[in-house]
Amino acid sequence: MNVVSNGRIPLPIDEREIESLRIVLRSMMPVSPHEYLSVGDRVRITEGPLAGAEGQIVQHEPELLVVSITLLQRSVSVAVQVEWLEKSRRAA
Repeated sequence: MNVVSNGRIPLPIDEREIESLRIVLRSMMPVSPHEYLSVGDRVRITEGPLAGAEGQIVQHEPELLVVSITLLQRSVSVAVQVEWLEKSRRAA
């Protein structure tokens, strides 16, 4: 058992987050940890037909993230599975 904290200062956990965790655990669906991604993050696509492309998250959907990929001063948006992404190591 661990305490969620910022250094030595315990942090409260929102009851909705705890309930969401309970729902996930009761679902018996396979789950695995994944780094936290949010709108504005630069990401690299690691799997699928767009593997190797980099872009920025512009929309967050329940199972998909919409990533904007800049091409010659234009942008295209594609929806990709969360598992296909990692944070880009390249500066924005």
